[in-house]
Amino acid sequence: TTVFSITYLPVSSCNRPGLYDEIPIQADMGLAVILYKLAADLGQANALELLSEMHLKGKHVEQDLDKVTDYQEKLQKTDSKEARRILNSIHLTQQQLIESNPPEMKQALEQAVKEGVVDAERCLGLFYEQVEGNLPKAIQHYKIAAKKNDVLAIIKLGEMYEAGKGCQADATQAMTWFQTAAELGDALAMRTLGDKYAQGKIVEKNLEKTLKWYGKAAEKGSEEAIKKLTECFAFLKEGIEKKAPKEKNPGSMYFQYGKLCKEYGGPIGLDKEEPIKWYIKAAALNDVRALLKMADTYKTGTGVAKSFKTAAELYERAAKQELLNSDDDPDALFIIGQLYEDLVGENSPTAHEWYRTASERGSTRATCVLGLNYQAEKKFDKAFQLIKNAVQQDPQNGDLKYYLARLYHGGVGVQPNQTEAIKLYRQAVALGCKEAQPMLTQLTKWPCTLV
Repeated sequence: TTVFSITYLPVSSCNRPGLYDEIPIQADMGLAVILYKLAADLGQANALELLSEMHLKGKHVEQDLDKVTDYQEKLQKTDSKEARRILNSIHLTQQQLIESNPPEMKQALEQAVKEGVVDAERCLGLFYEQVEGNLPKAIQHYKIAAKKNDVLAIIKLGEMYEAGKGCQADATQAMTWFQTAAELGDALAMRTLGDKYAQGKIVEKNLEKTLKWYGKAAEKGSEEAIKKLTECFAFLKEGIEKKAPKEKNPGSMYFQYGKLCKEYGGPIGLDKEEPIKWYIKAAALNDVRALLKMADTYKTGTGVAKSFKTAAELYERAAKQELLNSDDDPDALFIIGQLYEDLVGENSPTAHEWYRTASERGSTRATCVLGLNYQAEKKFDKAFQLIKNAVQQDPQNGDLKYYLARLYHGGVGVQPNQTEAIKLYRQAVALGCKEAQPMLTQLTKWPCTLV
């Protein structure tokens, strides 16, 4: 007989059939040790032998040679029928086990809690919940177990607060417990959290969080999570294939599905060829994000043969789309400029044009790059005027004020003015610009112009 074969149903399966479908029986060595000790105290030979082996190897218990000797000596005694019954009951569910002899089990669990046996606190909570019906007392023990990072106890607390068992129903509190359990890295807890985001009962439905947590559980080997993740993607794919052709912008749906495959489809093998397939479909319909993604794919040679020419053609197509000419997305114009700069080089006239257009439409990033380019070209007056005008148009932008402060500080395109520089650095700091604080400190301690 080996101790590794002894298993129990998870606590929550007693009152929520199907929650733990992927592992109908889950190892619970804490409770197993309690039962072994109970059977051993009554003289059951198999239990004595197992405990002796466990203490000898330090498996699931502390290594203790004195206890090994003690158990070996007791092996000479005759088994009792009651001891045999307790050992055999190890293969029952926890609920059946506890209900088999409540006083005996409660006493054993209380003793195990005093001895600090792993999982005993949660098991005692289960006793109060399932046998005595004392829900507040159960919650009390689950919380003690939760402080020891007992994942199943934490999940139980989530269920109790979700259903209002022994406490006021509290969706926020329930989600906090489910989230806490998942963040401990347990596959079961991760899948449970994915279920909550999929169901949308105690928290708003969230597709990406559903896929994220199913994916994390799947990476841990949860077969049920793999099944659910596969079903989610199959459902999404079917829906998109039916709905997209009727939509005004089907390319956007194709792109979004490809993105989900890339970000969350890894555990089921959807993160390599599948995204490219859907990006190509979206790009064929001139979806800007797909065109940019495919351009980047060809530029880097990720999953396709590297081709700067094809990448440039895709960038050009993206640049001509209506979305990029929209005032709603000036940073998209800036990105196009960056892409041209990557392909052609820093002095690309085409990149400069996209930066200029993006800057005119409110892209702070484009404005800063243009200013730096003007400085590199020694067009200091143009750099200063560009940044000054941008600050006037967007006075709450800390990055722009920081940039303007540096120009005043160093006398770039304007006479050095440390008073104005200090004022602008302080405003930039107040607006959250982290780079401004060191410059402000430097200028106030050692007044000088930047070299």
